[in-house]
Amino acid sequence: MKLIFKTLFCSIIYCLFSLECSSQINPPAFVNPNPCDTGTTLTFLLLGNDTVTCYASNITGQIVFNAYQNAMLPSNLYQIYFDTKNWSVGIYFIFLKINSNKQGIKVIVDHGTVNEVKETFSDYLIVAPNPVKNLMFFSTIEKLNISIINLNGQLIRQYKEVCTQLELTDLESGVYFGLISNQHHEILKRFRFIKS
Repeated sequence: MKLIFKTLFCSIIYCLFSLECSSQINPPAFVNPNPCDTGTTLTFLLLGNDTVTCYASNITGQIVFNAYQNAMLPSNLYQIYFDTKNWSVGIYFIFLKINSNKQGIKVIVDHGTVNEVKETFSDYLIVAPNPVKNLMFFSTIEKLNISIINLNGQLIRQYKEVCTQLELTDLESGVYFGLISNQHHEILKRFRFIKS
């Protein structure tokens, strides 16, 4: 009976939290790994100088880690490590607010009893904004090779060793496909984008 009550309570709290913090951040932030044992990392991209608030709380709303409180941060890729070694096993919420946009992410801390899910690099490689006007951003600091292909399947452009951003000002307006590969020429991600 206690387990049913606790599960129901956690579900209600999560639903209320999700309503308050619906994902409006574009590109969305993510945490990895989740579930976690000793720690997890929040990754998000700022496209301009933005005011950021970020913290983690338990299911009762008690703040367990405060990363930023109305901090003005420049355009960049950010990664915040949450050390969960001293957190109790359970459900936590990471709250991220960028200007007036909010996102809440549920994190499960389970010290050694849950196998951590290993996602691939492409699951977390974010390409933004879409449509793109001048600059395209990538949520990584690794060097990437980018190929731009038109709707006829023709290779239009190829860029080598791109890090976090790509200048596309002189690319004609239209719909394109992007192909991202690493330095070993392994394909990491395929995506479609609009150049405005």
